[in-house]
Amino acid sequence: MAKSKAVSGVVRRVLQNLAKVGSDHEQIANSLKSKGIKGKKCVDTECPLANYLNSRSKKYAFKVGKYYIQVFKKEDVKQDVTGKKYASWDDELSAVYTPDACTDFIRHFDAGLISDLIV
Repeated sequence: MAKSKAVSGVVRRVLQNLAKVGSDHEQIANSLKSKGIKGKKCVDTECPLANYLNSRSKKYAFKVGKYYIQVFKKEDVKQDVTGKKYASWDDELSAVYTPDACTDFIRHFDAGLISDLIV
């Protein structure tokens, strides 16, 4: 029971943190840029939104996709031989729908339209 309360608190904070970065893709891009946060295109564990959320949590890691944000314990995130981070669906603690503004940001970012945030 305590674990599920902790995870639901994390999900609540994720949504609160994402609301702070903006309500549309341009506000989100400007907010992340002002914080110096960049990321990799089409990589849900290393996009700017995932990097932003990961920078705000010591215990949890996040995968931010167009449709879902997944929550994992940081120790469950691995790296493959190329250095790409990944986590197994089996280790997922929780997931929440990605807010519309974040989905819009991800679409623009992955299309290369927000190039100043691309690593």
